[in-house]
Amino acid sequence: YYIHHHHYYYHYHHYYYYYYYYYYHYYYYYYYHYHYYHYYYYHHHHHHHHHYYYYYYYYYYYYYYYYYYHHHHHYY
Repeated sequence: YYIHHHHYYYHYHHYYYYYYYYYYHYYYYYYYHYHYYHYYYYHHHHHHHHHYYYYYYYYYYYYYYYYYYHHHHHYY
């Protein structure tokens, strides 16, 4: 049981590693496209508005996808 318990904690930390890794990337792309959106706002106004939101929800989806995947993977 102790070895299995240790293995459980290994997956647990591995799951948290991926969680924070994609959490970091999610905010990185949010920050990048946020400034990209404001940069183009003065030139095109709402031209890149949808493009910015597309990337925002795209990485938001991936963030929850990996969170869900590793959350279930850690129960194995």
